[in-house]
Amino acid sequence: MDYFEPGMVSCSRLLRQEIAKEQVKNMSLESSDWSNIHKDFAQEWYGKTYQQLWEENELTRQDAQEWIKVGFSPRDRSVVKRWKGQGFTPEESWQWIKKGLKPSECEFVIHLKENGYTPDNTDPEEVREKFADWFKKQEEDAQTYLDREYPSLNDREKIIELDISKKYLTGSSLELKRFINLVIFDCSINRLNSFSLFFRGGLNLSL
Repeated sequence: MDYFEPGMVSCSRLLRQEIAKEQVKNMSLESSDWSNIHKDFAQEWYGKTYQQLWEENELTRQDAQEWIKVGFSPRDRSVVKRWKGQGFTPEESWQWIKKGLKPSECEFVIHLKENGYTPDNTDPEEVREKFADWFKKQEEDAQTYLDREYPSLNDREKIIELDISKKYLTGSSLELKRFINLVIFDCSINRLNSFSLFFRGGLNLSL
């Protein structure tokens, strides 16, 4: 029969407790770091990691695991938020996108579903042509949209991030006057031909 002195038992118990604490700590660190889901979550975009950008969009670690698994990337945060917000599961969203629908066409997919379409019976080019009038009704002049949503020139100076992507905006130009502290501007997946940025010091940058 083995014999343990009281001091040895206490040391053994303390050691087990320390090991347990370390395991909990490691699990906590693992759950707070999304790079083990996809390495690009650790990459930065304008000073913030893609993990931070997902979290700012109220997307969780579980969301990241589920949406990355079916084929989305850390850069797709706005797309994921949009599809999720409309009640689509990751698998359902990816089925439509694999079929040929664009990630930006979430609202169009809703319209297709309401008309009895599924990923299995949908030809993307055919339905785009059939529902051309629907697309036309969604379009809006970009400058009209911007001036309506951000009417105060003083308030514009406080904005550092502006996202007007995927809103069916059209126009030959877009003037971002008085957005002098703008750091991030996303106007992707619209139908804009050009836009102008006005910065402090009078610098005019056209893209």
